[in-house]
Amino acid sequence: MTTILNTVGGKLSKRDGDVSVSDFRKKGYLPEAIVNFIALLGWNPKTEQEIFSLKELEEIFDDAKLNKAAPRFDRRRLDWFSSQYIKNKSDEELLSMLKPFFDSKIEEGVISRIIAVFKDRAFCLSDFAVEADFVMALPDYDSKLLFWKDISGEDLIKSLNESLEAIGGIVESEYSLKKLEELLIAQAGDNRGRLLWPLRVALSGKEKSPSPFECAWLLGHEESLRRINLAIKKLEK
Repeated sequence: MTTILNTVGGKLSKRDGDVSVSDFRKKGYLPEAIVNFIALLGWNPKTEQEIFSLKELEEIFDDAKLNKAAPRFDRRRLDWFSSQYIKNKSDEELLSMLKPFFDSKIEEGVISRIIAVFKDRAFCLSDFAVEADFVMALPDYDSKLLFWKDISGEDLIKSLNESLEAIGGIVESEYSLKKLEELLIAQAGDNRGRLLWPLRVALSGKEKSPSPFECAWLLGHEESLRRINLAIKKLEK
């Protein structure tokens, strides 16, 4: 039996985090990605190809090519494999696979938009729900997070009102990611941070999140306007 080591050469154990297949499956690592990762953990196919289907592995696997040294478990490499398999899934396949990770009350249309935004960023299926948690509920954030560099409180409120007016002026039938990006970039002018940073925080309640255009598109017209108004009220207290 081959002992799998952690990244620093010690024996892999629970202290290193999730280490069992069931742990990774619960987090939404795709089974084919796990198989691909494990197959290459202690075996070298002597080729530059890294993504193999199960059929390909069955055809070319040769235990004579197993490494003699104990393999090291690299979580980042597993993340990479899983991300590649996620990218290669159709949006329809992902929609079906993601439903268990979201509240049953979340509409399919919302999950579909989440897929469009996070598909190229996710390492496992649970990432979609974790990274898009602000869509379901606005975090209780500190108003200080809204401030961009040395902007004054007065100018910050003015900036948010500009965003409110710009987004509010989009008719529902034209409310799209492309339209939001075009309109807000034009509104921001040369000093984009002054408009876009406060807007992104107002919409997501987070220091790090997708772009303000993506956030506004994910939330929809009405909810985006509601959250901008909430941010303004925070600053006016």
